[in-house]
Amino acid sequence: MNAALLRANNGILSTVGFIVGLAASVASASCILVAGIAALSRVRCP
Repeated sequence: MNAALLRANNGILSTVGFIVGLAASVASASCILVAGIAALSRVRCP
């Protein structure tokens, strides 16, 4: 169970980091939304 929590936490942190980095470099809200949805769709919890 501990390994599953660590993997889920890693996926959440990498997605949030990706969105924050994109938001810092791009001003378009629609671009950030689309990229965030794409990042969430690639995260899988085994």
